[in-house]
Amino acid sequence: MPPRPTTRDTTAGTVAFRDLSLHVTPSVDWPAEAFEAFEDSKLITAVREILGEEQWAAVKALRPKATLGEIGALASSITTAAGLGAPGESPASSA
Repeated sequence: MPPRPTTRDTTAGTVAFRDLSLHVTPSVDWPAEAFEAFEDSKLITAVREILGEEQWAAVKALRPKATLGEIGALASSITTAAGLGAPGESPASSA
């Protein structure tokens, strides 16, 4: 289940990933494709859509290359910074 926007989602943030400082726009400004990717459990696609081409290129240029585990942690940091909680969490999942 993708994170659900709330009234807190108008806050932009910054997420640290290794030596990068990545700007995260408010989730209300994320492309619909990002939410579709979360819905389909495609974390890499979601992160790429949220970060945009320039920041995603910086992540891909890191050496050693980012692992799937690191990208998962980055996705969690991004959604937390946007006030959404971790990917896959919803009020229904905690019931």
